[in-house]
Parts: sequence; structure tokens; C-alpha cells
Amino acid sequence: MVLISRGWPDVTAALANMEPEYSQRITDLTASLDFNRLTVHINTLHDWSPCRIIEDRYTWGQSFVVFEAVFPDMSSWVIRVGMSSLLSDPESRSAHEVLLRKKMLNEAAALEIVRERTAIPVPHIIAIHTTSSINPLGPEAPAFMVLTSIEGTHMTTLGIDMSNPDPTCGDETKLPILTKYFYDLADVHVQLSGITYPLIGSFTIDAFRENIIGPSIEHAMGPFSSSTAYFHVLADHFDHIASADSSHSEVNRLKKQFVAFMWRSAILPLVDTCDNHGPFPLRHGDFHVDNILVDSTGHIVGLLDWDCAATVPWEVFAVPGVDTSAFFVDVFETGKAKTDIFPPRHAIFNRALKARQTSSPLPSGKSLAELHDSTAAHIGAYLALFMTSMECDYRFVGRSLYNLLGWGGNIDEGFTKFLTTRVSSLLPGL
Repeated sequence: MVLISRGWPDVTAALANMEPEYSQRITDLTASLDFNRLTVHINTLHDWSPCRIIEDRYTWGQSFVVFEAVFPDMSSWVIRVGMSSLLSDPESRSAHEVLLRKKMLNEAAALEIVRERTAIPVPHIIAIHTTSSINPLGPEAPAFMVLTSIEGTHMTTLGIDMSNPDPTCGDETKLPILTKYFYDLADVHVQLSGITYPLIGSFTIDAFRENIIGPSIEHAMGPFSSSTAYFHVLADHFDHIASADSSHSEVNRLKKQFVAFMWRSAILPLVDTCDNHGPFPLRHGDFHVDNILVDSTGHIVGLLDWDCAATVPWEVFAVPGVDTSAFFVDVFETGKAKTDIFPPRHAIFNRALKARQTSSPLPSGKSLAELHDSTAAHIGAYLALFMTSMECDYRFVGRSLYNLLGWGGNIDEGFTKFLTTRVSSLLPGL
């Protein structure tokens, strides 16, 4: 077996490209981690077969630093160690530890359920330890989890660039790889659509140590019994993002509030009443190429990092991630029609969904391909991702929403009307 860490980015170069406050979280953790004690603990989990933790070749995500532990037979496990909070005050550190614990328990439950109910290739969790008095590395040691490893590579190493509108970059010989990848991704999507629950939220553990649906880790919302309740609270979250704009520009803040207002106005009327009360499907929550392992043909051999998994409205489930869709309107003002704007990946994924799905899991009877191609899913899933990551962006997300709403004129005219209406409501006597 080839060591999976050989395919990870060069540590020194990757750290050099990061902001110091983020890179320091990683270097502080690696410097403080007791590798000898961790090695001893890993050995106890593997019938005392001696392992070697590769300390100088590691990778990381938003919450964890990842190491590989190698055994004499060249098999290996993965160790994900929780990073500390960016903020040093006790309240922030405590909240961060709680969030890490929730993420780890959520991932453990999601992986167990996916392994039991699907053929999706996922790791097996060997052990989980949160920061506590019984942590084998010590009471103040970081939380960590141990998982089986999966050998594979990423699409980027096969010459596929998902950040490009044409991931093949014009190389037609790469099209079979891209097609295989999206057909496998569609198969995963169809399988996940068969895992449904009566509530919207993330996994937690009840008093009987059973997995149940509790509040979503994302934004700490819910649980919800309807899609409309979920979207109302998510819209409130976007309102908060807009109002908390830190650009020190009142115009920018008002524009973001207008975008949040448009998102709320756009999504709520589009929720299908037949699907509104579930049951609701399980979504990975962080579906992008870095979390998907493939072989040399584009065949998916592993799906990683399920800590953001949650049951969601069907409109949110419909778009697994940004790699399978695109903006529905000409936000870049190219003058092209919708069919010309869409990159090949959107059409390929839709064809794959039609080929893979034999019956509809939705109460409304809609197909997954139909839902993926719908305005409701585009707003509820695709644009919602950018509402968070781009903080209610006016130029692209706002323009997209405005065009989809069909309010006439251009977005600047709509913004002016929005301000006029707001002033009138605040000063009704004028």
C-alpha cells in the first residue's frame, strides 16, 4: 500500500501561503502534541502492532490537523487532531471545544449510518477522544479521532480543475475521467437520498446513547420539522451577516441587507408544500474535490470529512456542492444565454442523475435531476453557500437573485426602491 501522506501538499510551502494567525494554529498544535504518547495509544488499538506516526508530513482542514500512522505491513490509519480556537479568551475556547465535540460525534454517527445503509466508500472510525479527564493524551490534550485510511488521489492530480468552468481545460482526453467522476457522484447522491429522517438537523446522542437528530452544527439551528422553518431561520442568519458588515461603509451594509431581503423573498415561495414536512435526506455538507478520493479513471473510492453532515430540506440536498452547478443568470454580464453560461459539469451531472435514479425519493415525486436543475435548489443551496462565504455579496449573488426575482430594471434601481420603502416604513408621516 502506498502511504497516503505522500500525496499531501508540501507542509512548508502550504504554511507559507497562509495568513500567520491561521498557520500558527497549526504549528502550535504540532509543536505541543505528545507524539510518543499518541503512538503508544495507537499501538493499543492495533493489537500492540508498533506504528510510526509521520510527524513531518501532515495536512489540515478548517478544524483538524491530519496525520498518518503507518504499521509494519504498510497499512495505515489516519489521526485527526482538533485545533484550538483562533480566539484566546476562555469563553471562545470553551465554545470551540463544544463545537469540536459536536462535530466529532456528528461525523461518527453519519459514518456509521452511511456504512450500514449504503455502499458509499467511507472510513471506519477506530476511536474518538474529546478534551476531557479521560483523554489518553492527558486532560488538557486536544480532541482527536482515529480512522482507517483510504488509498486514492484527487481529481486535480488527474488534470481536472474544478475551479475552471471547463474542468478538462480543453483536453478532450480528460472527458471520460470527468464523466466517470460525475456518474459516481450522482450514484452517491442517489444513495444518500434514501437516508431520510423526520427532522432537519445534525446527529447527536440521547440519554440512551442512541443517535438522534438535534440542532444543526451549521449556525446552531433547529432541529426543524419543516423546510420553511429552516429557511426562515437561515434567512435570519443572513440578515445578521448583513447587519454585522465590518466594511465601515453604510452603503455596503445597506446593500448587503438588500441581498438578504432578496434571498428571503426568493426562497420561501419556492418551497414545495408536498416536501415541506419531510422526511428529509442526509447531506454530506462539505462535498468538494478535496474530500473526494478517486482512482486513475475518476472512479470514486472514498468520501472523507463528514463532520458537517446533516439532514436538510430537499431544496438544499439537491445541489451536493458548487462543483456540480453554476450561476443560473449572467452575473458576469457576458451576454450569453443560460445554456451557454453553464459549464459542462452541470449538464454531465444532470445526465448522470437521470441515469442513476430509478424512482423518486421525494414526497412530491420530483426527480433528483429536476430538483438539481430548479430555481428553488439554486437559491436554497447554491446561492446560500455564497451568501455565507461572500457575506451577502451584492455584485454577484445580489445580481443573480435580482434577475431571478424578475423585479424589473437593474439591481441598483431595485436597491433604490428598497431604501425608499424602508424610509417610508420608518417615517410613515412623511
